[in-house]
Amino acid sequence: MVVGWLGLLVGVTLISDAAPAVLVLFPNDDLISTMAADVAILDATRFSVTLASTEGDLARRLYQNGSFIVLPARMTGCI
Repeated sequence: MVVGWLGLLVGVTLISDAAPAVLVLFPNDDLISTMAADVAILDATRFSVTLASTEGDLARRLYQNGSFIVLPARMTGCI
């Protein structure tokens, strides 16, 4: 059930730019240094980074740069 829910969120994130930000779980060490200029860091912990962008297709770009799991993030509240 959890894997299905995560799969659905990953799919929605890839096909829609409706979320105001994205949550990258288990970011790689060089994620921040390889981000485009249009990407802003909203929050960062040891296990996740919340990012926003003025350009579209942020989730796809993050996957292309090696991110493992990218989920939609709300500005307040939980996922």
